[in-house]
Amino acid sequence: TTAYEIHRNDWSSDVCSTDLLIGLITGGVDFTKLQIILKHAVMKGDKVIKPELVISYGSLIQTVLDFIIIAFAICWVIRLMDRMVRKKQATPPPPPPPTPEDVLLLREIRDMLKSQQDQEPTK
Repeated sequence: TTAYEIHRNDWSSDVCSTDLLIGLITGGVDFTKLQIILKHAVMKGDKVIKPELVISYGSLIQTVLDFIIIAFAICWVIRLMDRMVRKKQATPPPPPPPTPEDVLLLREIRDMLKSQQDQEPTK
């Protein structure tokens, strides 16, 4: 079974969706289990007297890989949005519609009346 089949039906589980994405991309490899054991655990029967001492470098690798994938996805989304904004800005606004003839005629009448008022002598 793959990581996808294991987590496909239970999205509400404790598994982070980024871990699922990483698992799908890397083929289900889980780097968090990589570690260097410095001292083994000291046990007496089932009781742990001294826990093991480890350096978990796999967690660092997994975190860096998560960061790179998330950063790539965010960068891709921002580029896509930027292209959409540029296309929107590049289209010129449509020219204003031509002025109707009745409005042009009314303007001429207004201008003629103004000129007639200016020519009349003031009383």
